[in-house]
Amino acid sequence: MADQMKFKISIQKLLHIADKSTSSYEFKLILRGSRDGFESDIFHEICDNQLCTVTIIKVKGNNQILGGYNPIKWKSGRGYGATKDSFIFSFKDGDDINDHILSRVMNENCAIFNDRTYGPSFGGADLVLRGNSGHCIKDSYEKQIRCPSSESVLHYGATCDCCNYTIRGMRWECTTCEDYDLCHVCKPQSYIHHHPNDHVFELMSHSESSDCAPQFAEHDGIMCKCCNKTIHGMRWKCTFCNNYDLCQDCKSKSSNIHDHPNNHAFQPIAYPEFEFDISEPNPTICDYCESSCLLAICQKCANGEFCVEECEIFQVIKR
Repeated sequence: MADQMKFKISIQKLLHIADKSTSSYEFKLILRGSRDGFESDIFHEICDNQLCTVTIIKVKGNNQILGGYNPIKWKSGRGYGATKDSFIFSFKDGDDINDHILSRVMNENCAIFNDRTYGPSFGGADLVLRGNSGHCIKDSYEKQIRCPSSESVLHYGATCDCCNYTIRGMRWECTTCEDYDLCHVCKPQSYIHHHPNDHVFELMSHSESSDCAPQFAEHDGIMCKCCNKTIHGMRWKCTFCNNYDLCQDCKSKSSNIHDHPNNHAFQPIAYPEFEFDISEPNPTICDYCESSCLLAICQKCANGEFCVEECEIFQVIKR
């Protein structure tokens, strides 16, 4: 975990912004994943009935820090906890505490999610932990706290044939070769990719691959239980019921749709799930999370998924 004192000072600043006070705070460590374990039952054994806690998560594979403040008690019973004072946050780089996102709760009735099979979880999907993995997709809070910068200029399904990473920003396509692309970093480095000097490259617009973006994905055979239409875009799958899915529009309308229990959590699924394995000898690497991609599209990032390197929970005591 990054330097604790630095983050305590930074989180104090976030608390001051959130509750508009000038109080000072004491932070008492009550759980550390690497010491106590990441399992959900351990979290509830230690943290249930604890008030005013801050969760700090170090994302595995990069220097990102995620977290949230819960002013009410954690519980093992399934259901949402209501509060207007919770918030979630992220630091893009754990070494730079000034580069952060603060996101306040919008849907107060779904501020905190409790269940014995879940770790500390905020909102419907805004910051959810289960063991040593989690996901972040905007749902009950005002901002998305974790996503690649310039997502609008990601060229979906395109791979740089030099570095083998997904292409974000400028994409250069060879007008001579059938399928050869370079990212803006590799394009000037002809001494690395050794592409013929007489080949001309054309700058490709983002619109050339935007139809592969998650919002246009079709989940063939998956019907929304509310509107009874095939799901396009984000699919929300109930994690407790068998075969219960909602589309983005119906999920956004209400937390209590038809006779479905309003204390169930949903998992976001951006792209259709494959029923068979697709093996690629040299899979593309995501330029954001550096995970292997399927067909040059990072399903992990599209679902907001991440792995946890460390998780610490502090009780916050106002002086």
